[in-house]
Amino acid sequence: MKNISNILFFSLACVFATIPLYDFLVNGPFGWHIKQPAVVEGTVELLFFFLLIYIPLKFFHKAKLFFSIVLFVLTALYLRRHNVDLIFLIDFFYVSSLYFLGSVALSKANIVYKYSLIFLIGICLWVLYLLGLSLFSMATLNVLVVSICLIFLIALFFKQHNLFFLISSFLIKHYNSKKIKYPFLISIFLILFFILIVQSSSNPSYDEFWYSLRGAEVLNQNGSFFEPILMLQHWVSFYPKLYEIVIYPLEFFDSFALGRMFTVFVLIFFILAIYEFLKTKLSTSSALFVIFMIITIPAVANSSILAKPDLFSSFIVFMSVIFFLKYSETKLLSYFILSLLLLVLSLTTKLSVVPYISVLGVFFVGYFLKNLKSLVNDVHKLHYFIYFILTLTFLLVTYRTVSIVGIPFTSLSENISMVGSIYEYLGFNYNELYDKINRRSAKDIYSLYELFIKYNFYPTETRMIFAWISNIYTLVFGLFLFYILKYKPRIDASKIILILYIFIFLFVLYVLFGKKVAVGGDGNYHLIPIIITFVLISLNQKIVDYYRFLLPIVAVNIIVLFITNHGWSYGTNKLDLDFFKNPFNKESIRLTKLEGAGAIDIYEHLHEINSFKKVIGHGSEQELYLLNATYESGPHIASQRPYLFKDFETFKDMLVKTKTTHLLYPKYIPDNQFVKFAEALRECKNSSLFIGKAYFLLNIDDSIKDCKYDDIQEKSKKETQYTFKQFSKISHNKYMTNLWIKPFQLIRDKYYPKNSIAIRNGTKIIYDNISIENKKNLILSLKAMKHYKFKTKNDSGVLKIDIKDEHSNIVTKQFQINDFDVENIEIELHGLSGNQYSLELETIGWKNDLQVVLIDLKFLQKVND
Repeated sequence: MKNISNILFFSLACVFATIPLYDFLVNGPFGWHIKQPAVVEGTVELLFFFLLIYIPLKFFHKAKLFFSIVLFVLTALYLRRHNVDLIFLIDFFYVSSLYFLGSVALSKANIVYKYSLIFLIGICLWVLYLLGLSLFSMATLNVLVVSICLIFLIALFFKQHNLFFLISSFLIKHYNSKKIKYPFLISIFLILFFILIVQSSSNPSYDEFWYSLRGAEVLNQNGSFFEPILMLQHWVSFYPKLYEIVIYPLEFFDSFALGRMFTVFVLIFFILAIYEFLKTKLSTSSALFVIFMIITIPAVANSSILAKPDLFSSFIVFMSVIFFLKYSETKLLSYFILSLLLLVLSLTTKLSVVPYISVLGVFFVGYFLKNLKSLVNDVHKLHYFIYFILTLTFLLVTYRTVSIVGIPFTSLSENISMVGSIYEYLGFNYNELYDKINRRSAKDIYSLYELFIKYNFYPTETRMIFAWISNIYTLVFGLFLFYILKYKPRIDASKIILILYIFIFLFVLYVLFGKKVAVGGDGNYHLIPIIITFVLISLNQKIVDYYRFLLPIVAVNIIVLFITNHGWSYGTNKLDLDFFKNPFNKESIRLTKLEGAGAIDIYEHLHEINSFKKVIGHGSEQELYLLNATYESGPHIASQRPYLFKDFETFKDMLVKTKTTHLLYPKYIPDNQFVKFAEALRECKNSSLFIGKAYFLLNIDDSIKDCKYDDIQEKSKKETQYTFKQFSKISHNKYMTNLWIKPFQLIRDKYYPKNSIAIRNGTKIIYDNISIENKKNLILSLKAMKHYKFKTKNDSGVLKIDIKDEHSNIVTKQFQINDFDVENIEIELHGLSGNQYSLELETIGWKNDLQVVLIDLKFLQKVND
């Protein structure tokens, strides 16, 4: 009977593995990715390294010295070939310095989970130092790098607090053992970290360019983190920035990879905490296997290579949970206070922690009050020091937000009415320019069943396509339910937290992110419940014994994490022998992306201006965030804060108070309120205009106060009631069928007006049965340009347009569409008659990676002036 149940469970795991893999590779966009040289050749390279690590560990104990030297040399060559060796060393020096601070502070502490807590306290001490320097405007990159170098040099004289010596001692101890334990797990762990380290050096994602990797522009411009840099685009810009402050000094070096690889080190200390916690209940091999399963969850792996606070916030909350569970066992007051303070500290990282720590906070306090009689007061001076450091860090990081915005945690009062009441009672009010953020609620919601199916089997139809939380969690939870029903174990604190988190996870997944505009939410939003409940479920060896049947899903998870990434990169690179790549390539990446967006001339123009530059613009944001200025999106501000765009005077007042120096918008003149106001300022004599390849850059100053806004006069053309919503007939040549690059698509993003169309190479789109009232002087009007999302430069192609009437009369026109140029096209429909028309749009001569965008496509009637 047991064998049958094992076979059934394994078969179920195979089904859970096969369907999502098919979805990623066939339905989704990654079938093409997995065939690329970076994946094929890189996989061969990783398999070679795996065998090189595993075989000596398993079979050649007497030749350990020889194989150790070979492994060290080849690892160094691997890191150099992938251009991450120097980045890795700089991050290691930085992490070692932070660890030294925490280790000295806790040198006399007798406490569990010490290594991970040391790292966390070291971070807090370093942040306090940075904020202290900020009081004197001395927190500049030069000062911070000199400071960290001094700390690292001092640490060399204290071996017991030096991370390098601690790691060396650990390796020597195991090297001298007669037999290396768990060679397979050690080998696979090293390969996984190779993948993560290489991926961390890839191109950053949209969010990282937006706020976490441009601290010199949006966080600290003149040596102080308390400087009022008035960012308006989104609450993310001024939510408490603990993690961004920590990685800020790494911006001294000309590399985006440093801030991203720091998160890999956070993952390492996270793993240490999980291992120490699990080791109390499981065997070493079982604990390592559980950790291996958690790391291979794509959302965990991909979040560990981003310069974003998601993994760090999960780390802090997890530390809070395991210290509370230690309190529940020992009833020691010191652990309870520590767990509460860590819970509070997590608020300085990201808003997504709020639902999870709210529930935990209520449970922690309730459990504490219920067991008050058995409390053991063991708090002494060192504990007070730890509590003081955590509390002061929370207060100062939060005060930074209060000083700029006026309230401690933005967006909470808009979502939770009780928080707004508390703010009002405590006297917190939004500062000038800031007010409640406009939040649009979507009524179109999936049923729980639909969401369950998509999340488990069709992840490419959700927001988790780049950070899937994996359906392995569903089966692990199923094992937990089976265990509860069969064995009816005693309900302790860990099981209560587990059950609470499962309900909160479902609430967040369904109620908050069940809307069809954000299906499931991004995978990184769910790291806290996924990791914590996975660990808590795994505390029982009987459940862990079944995990071996989940290996098919683990294999799929490894494939998915290898090819999916927010930056569209892989876990390795194609084979080459170029060992002389420059790892300090931030400027090169910046220029390449800006050139692809047609904004390199804007960058060069701004470079000639030595004073402060604040740009509000409209365009390809992921690239424009890389401009050498503090950049924000005008349409985003208008969407979040419509009260700043209610009239022209308010708009001008916003520009003056935020010290905005430039306005930027595409040459095709998008139809939105921001661009309308910008165009009005352009017509004002007090403004100057730089005309770039794809953008207008408007220089403004305080003199705009005298400008007056005149409504833009409508053109002398009458527009018919016609929108392009359905395609009746489509024909096309070879193309990639995936969610992201189609032969045609309605452009739904903020860069173009509604119903604009993007057409790929070799594609013909046919609209028929277009009903238009029979009138004279009809014309087809549109704007056409090469879509700046695609990076091929200096190329052009032909756009062919055919218009037919119901009598088969035809008007044909061809237009050359050049790189970034906006073509205003008007085709007079002479010789056509009737009320039914058809329209054919075809691209000719374009390369495969190009597409042309048709903007503002409509039929008009010429009217005499």
